[in-house]
Amino acid sequence: MFKDGHGRYVLAPAGTAVVEQVLSVELLLDAALAPGGDYYLGFLSAMVSHRLTDESIWEVYAAVRPNRFVGGQRELAGRPLHLIRVVTERKWIGVEDVSVQGRMSYRRSTLERTLLDAVDRPDVCGGIELIVRAWERASREDRIDEDLLTSLALTIGGLVGYRAAYWLHRVGREDASEALIEGLGGPARSGSARLDPGSEFGDGDFPRDRRTGLRVNVPEHYIRGWLSYGK
Repeated sequence: MFKDGHGRYVLAPAGTAVVEQVLSVELLLDAALAPGGDYYLGFLSAMVSHRLTDESIWEVYAAVRPNRFVGGQRELAGRPLHLIRVVTERKWIGVEDVSVQGRMSYRRSTLERTLLDAVDRPDVCGGIELIVRAWERASREDRIDEDLLTSLALTIGGLVGYRAAYWLHRVGREDASEALIEGLGGPARSGSARLDPGSEFGDGDFPRDRRTGLRVNVPEHYIRGWLSYGK
């Protein structure tokens, strides 16, 4: 018998050494969070789950509603569990049920929603380098549903849409990028709107991208290098 980190126990056959031999971490997450309301496996965990990166992680990242208690030390079968509040109602879209082991399933952000979460919250998605490489891989492997990504980005709106439009253009999907910018009503009007909200490269005098209106606060030589990584 194993404790899942939330006061629940999992019965295990004789000879089982770790709880993951009985249930996957994803199913343990569902057992821990689903009874309390909406959630989804997301952010860096979803990037790994969708094979948008070759990185492996020990931590688990999940989105929860704003009324969920997220304070204190949390873990899931011994792994650090990061619960991120998704406050805005329009952001509770782009979530799929993933079937595992027959009738069991868990909730996960779709690949398109994962890419949007990445440009929205780079702090919980591995940072800008990993994010750029994820966009490049998803496009190169032709795994982006452009219509779905555009629909999600327009619903979420704001800078998430403009950042998505920027990266769509950089990975060679110009038509989808233009359609998204048009749907957003043209370039962003705020001169302080940043491509990377995490500002990993500081607050210098970065150029403004005319197409999206974003301040491209990531050096161009880094972007080119990351985009060429998988080619």
